[in-house]
Amino acid sequence: MYVIGVITLLLEAGSCLKAVPVTLGLQDGIKTTEDDETTIVDRMSSLCAELIHAGSYIILDAYFASKQLIEELRKHNLRLITRVRINALGKAPLPTPPLKRSRGRPRIWGESVKLRNFFNQKDCFTTETILLYGKMVTLRYRAIDLHWDSPVHACAFCPSCVAGRETNNSAFNRCHSVRVRSRNFNCLQLAF
Repeated sequence: MYVIGVITLLLEAGSCLKAVPVTLGLQDGIKTTEDDETTIVDRMSSLCAELIHAGSYIILDAYFASKQLIEELRKHNLRLITRVRINALGKAPLPTPPLKRSRGRPRIWGESVKLRNFFNQKDCFTTETILLYGKMVTLRYRAIDLHWDSPVHACAFCPSCVAGRETNNSAFNRCHSVRVRSRNFNCLQLAF
């Protein structure tokens, strides 16, 4: 099995964006040593840390949305934009603790929140018309700050859906729930 990893630089040329390759890595699946335990995710995180400047945004496939990669990118002050599955769970922020502490270990996570349930609240979505794949389409999106990989750092989840692609179910068929570390990032740029 061959896996190709490419890091590209996103450049604006007039009214369109171009991806210019910076480096390309080919993984052929052959291990050179018996104790080589590095994974594709580990290789991608080290490659991003080496080549990309702090404060930059990285867009990766959903395959790379793992706790280890996110922690590594946080160490190097890199921001991740990726797609997560519709059945992903986020954690709500903890409420302020009561004055009198109860018995047992203190909680570090808030209540679990299913991303799928956000699509039931259609009145909370913002609607914008954008140019996507050469066509003007209506995009509905919403930004919610939740915890995902760390009880300390919040992530902005941006469930979004292109109009006309929704199903009769409570959730949408081809929606993209996108995760980004920065709170002030423009959600319109998150539609794939």
